[in-house]
Amino acid sequence: MKTAFIFPGQASQKVGMGFDLFQNTEIGKKYYDEANDIMEVDIQNISFNGPEEQLTQTQYTQPAIYIVSVILGELLLEKGFKPVAAAGHSLGEYSALVTASSVSLADSAILLRERGLSMQECVAVGKGKMFAILGLEREKVILATKVSGPGLSWIRGGGLQYTRENISTALEGSLKRLQTDYIDLYQLHWPERNTNFFGKLDYKHEKEEREWNSIESVLKVLKQFVDQGKIRYVGLSNESAWGLSKFLEIAKSYNLPRMMSVQNPYNLLNRTYEVGLAEISIREKSGLLAYSPMAFGVLSGKYRNNQKPKGSRLQLFGDQFPRYVGKMPLLAVEEYFKIAKKYNISLAQLSLAFVNQQQFVTTNIIGATTMKQLKEDVESISVELSSEIINEINVVHKNNPNPAP
Repeated sequence: MKTAFIFPGQASQKVGMGFDLFQNTEIGKKYYDEANDIMEVDIQNISFNGPEEQLTQTQYTQPAIYIVSVILGELLLEKGFKPVAAAGHSLGEYSALVTASSVSLADSAILLRERGLSMQECVAVGKGKMFAILGLEREKVILATKVSGPGLSWIRGGGLQYTRENISTALEGSLKRLQTDYIDLYQLHWPERNTNFFGKLDYKHEKEEREWNSIESVLKVLKQFVDQGKIRYVGLSNESAWGLSKFLEIAKSYNLPRMMSVQNPYNLLNRTYEVGLAEISIREKSGLLAYSPMAFGVLSGKYRNNQKPKGSRLQLFGDQFPRYVGKMPLLAVEEYFKIAKKYNISLAQLSLAFVNQQQFVTTNIIGATTMKQLKEDVESISVELSSEIINEINVVHKNNPNPAP
């Protein structure tokens, strides 16, 4: 018999929860002490003694449920249970990630603390209720997702991903998880062939190139799923000018699905899309879905003066993304900050508005972890950068071009 761990979400809390685990197990004592330090709140006292009015506040409820869940998960592992899968409802996903050793207790606790605080900011204490949206018309929702490229051993073995078998497995999994019959936009996450993406520069062609599925064969596989009604449109991600043009050429020649979009990075610190790809997007009507418009949050200005706020992306994952914190990117941020200040707008809105105004951009993919950030991001839609501001931006770009490609 196979075992799976499923962790609960919010609303499973009660005063006194976890007390027996703290009193009777070493791991319980250890985890509660660590959680108190990491989350900077006495979650131990609130969980054990309440009052209930405080425990039911989201900023306390989520850490309280989380810490009990990870303790129970650890105890089950110690007892010899070996789950083939770990999952969770809402915040329970964090407990599942810790139990699966995908994320550390410390990192997930910080993220969960910020999640709880952000959700609590949405509404005054005692005024809100949790609810589920049921019966929303599917046609009013646009769902986009991707099939992963090669190289990740934990995803279907890490080999070539754009075979019929692997695309089918990925697509069916997405349909099941998203609880839908079709995907509006299905994207190839990154190329199988040897090329530059994820910030890699200086293309070197390999004479004995590694194997990859031909563009024609991939499009034929995608066409089968389009014909079945499981995919409406297809797109690319992290693609080059050659790749996009070749996909479009072959689609036209063989009456196969054409790539409607390209999801690549684009921001004030990385305008490489303007070289080659921008023209194709406009002329071929295959627009850019710009990701990382804030350059991993660097263009919010919160990392200025060598600051790394606790729980922020660069504080948690900065070692994995060094391109955003080098000398040249930070110098450019200072110059863009001066422009934003001069015209009385935030650096975030300057950065987002710049992306919004590009003719080749179809969608600006924003991200936020607090309601304040979300409000600022959304309001950037109303910010119109004058030609004077654009000229000043271009001067900075000319003096320090693409410092974080």
